[in-house]
Amino acid sequence: MAETATSSSPTTEQARERRALLLVLGICPMMTASDTLARALGLGLVSLLTLTAASLVMAGLGRGMRPGLRFATTVVVVAGTIGCLTLLMNAFAYRLHDSLGIFLPLLAGNVLIVCTAQETATAGAARAALRGAATGGLVVMVLLLLAAARELVGRGSLWHDAGALLGSRAGALETTFFREDLGFLLAMLPPGAFISLGLLAAAWNWLRNRARPVER
Repeated sequence: MAETATSSSPTTEQARERRALLLVLGICPMMTASDTLARALGLGLVSLLTLTAASLVMAGLGRGMRPGLRFATTVVVVAGTIGCLTLLMNAFAYRLHDSLGIFLPLLAGNVLIVCTAQETATAGAARAALRGAATGGLVVMVLLLLAAARELVGRGSLWHDAGALLGSRAGALETTFFREDLGFLLAMLPPGAFISLGLLAAAWNWLRNRARPVER
């Protein structure tokens, strides 16, 4: 029993490390668009809907498909989902669509979205939808945390231009703490996004290590 528990532990740890690596690789192409909360929310919601819809489609197609065709099929399904969402956003949220620009079609090649959808090809519909929604929710949370930190430090505000990008009702969320010219410009630039992600990862590791019991 002890040998079984010992041999299964590295597998679980490796799976966690793989998921964390996929999350970082998937977040990195999105970070440039996370300079404000409004843009981060828009891109995060598109990622969430894509992950959920693509996982559901692959769950329906994957069981009757040869393993060698799953990756190519996943790429096509993800690209088609992104295309549909982009057209809908262009029709009903043009300002947000125009603001995100090239970052929307780039999601079609995002390693996190493609790998998550591919892994759900042999799962049931409910499990696939839950996996996609959970991963998408994590993406939204990380993007919003990064955007809040970058916008507050770099621009001195929260939900900047939300009324224009998310609708007039979202304009009530716009809050200014200090003038934009007093902000730290590096936080709004792409290098600032990577610095913010590194600080977020360091804070997460510190909290996780602190929660572990102290070995004597």
